[in-house]
Amino acid sequence: MSWKLYDHLGVTRGASKEEIKKAYKKKALETHPDRGGDPENFKQVNNAYSVLNNDDSKGRYDQLGDEGYEASGGANGGGGMHMDPNEIFRQFFGGAGGGFNFHFNGAQQQQQDTKKSNHRHVYKISLNDAYTGTKRAIRVMIHKTCIKCSDSCYACQGQGEITEMHRMGFFTQMMTRTCSQCNGSGSIVKPKSGCKDCKGEGKYTKENIVNLDIPCGVETGHSVVFEEMGEQPTKAGEKPGDLYIEIFVQPHEQLTRQGNDLHIRIPISFRDSIIGTKIAVPYFTGNFEIDTTELGILQTTKHYIIKDRGMPIRGKKEKEKENGNMIVQFDIQYPNTKITPENAKKIESVLIDAGI
Repeated sequence: MSWKLYDHLGVTRGASKEEIKKAYKKKALETHPDRGGDPENFKQVNNAYSVLNNDDSKGRYDQLGDEGYEASGGANGGGGMHMDPNEIFRQFFGGAGGGFNFHFNGAQQQQQDTKKSNHRHVYKISLNDAYTGTKRAIRVMIHKTCIKCSDSCYACQGQGEITEMHRMGFFTQMMTRTCSQCNGSGSIVKPKSGCKDCKGEGKYTKENIVNLDIPCGVETGHSVVFEEMGEQPTKAGEKPGDLYIEIFVQPHEQLTRQGNDLHIRIPISFRDSIIGTKIAVPYFTGNFEIDTTELGILQTTKHYIIKDRGMPIRGKKEKEKENGNMIVQFDIQYPNTKITPENAKKIESVLIDAGI
C-alpha cells in the first residue's frame, strides 16, 4: 500500500497534527498559483491536508492507504479528498486569504487575473560598463500561440477540467482531472492553412530587437522591464507577461565595490612604506598616481580615502554628478633579513632624528 498524501505535505506517517499544519502552511504558500505555483500541486497539497487534518479521515486513510481510501468513498466520508482547495486555503488562512486571489482554470478564473507569467533573464556586464553606463541591442525571440487559430476545447467545453463519476458499490465518487486535450488551458489550436501569422502551423516565433539602456553607476539587481515580452497568451482574453532583464555586475580583478565606493589593496615594500614612493592606481578612465610620502608612514590597518574615485552616484543631474570614494589599503611586505647591531644603531639614529 502507498500513502502519497504524506509525501504531498513533505511529512512522515508519524507526523503530529501540529507538524501537519506547519507543513501545509509552507507547501500551500509555495504552490499557490498567485505566487507562480502549479495549480495541480496546490490542489494535491490541499487535498492532503483536508484528509490528514481530520482525525476520522486520517485514521481511515492510515488504515486503508491511497487506493483503499479512494475505493471506500473517502471524499464522501467527511474531510475527504477533492474538496475545493480555495475553501481549504480560506479556512486555514482566514477569510481575507492573506491578500491572495482564489482562482483556477474555468469559471473561477477572473478577467483581471489573466495576465501570463513574467520572464526574467540575467544580463552580465563588467564593472567598467557599470561605471560608464552602456546601451545594448538585444534580440528577443517570442514564441506565440496563434490566437486566430484557437478554439474552445471540445473535450472540456473550455473549462480546462473534466469531472468524472465512478460508481463503487453503494457509493458514487466524483473525480476532477485536468483535461488532457488542452492541458488545462481550455482551448486548442486548429491551424488554418490561410493564416498569415502562423502559416497554418498554429504556433510561430516573432523576433524583436530591444534596446537595453544601462545607466552609469548601476548595481547588481537593477531591472529593466519590457512590457508584453514575457509568456504569451494561449487563448483569447489573456494578456502577455512582461520581460525583466536583471543586471549582474561581474567582479573586477583589482577593485571591489561596496555601494558607491571602491576598495583596493596595494602591495608595497617595507622600505617604501616608510620613505614613500609613487604608485599607479588602476581606474576606469586610466591609471592615476598617488604619492605615499604625502600619507606619512603607511599602516596596514588604516583606510586611505581618495575622494571622487569611486562609482558614479545615480540619480544626480548632469551638472551635479559626483562619484563615491576609493578606499586604499596597503599590504606591507616585511623583509626576512636580519639587522646587524651596527645597522640597528644607524636606523635608531635616523628614527631619533626624524622624531620617531
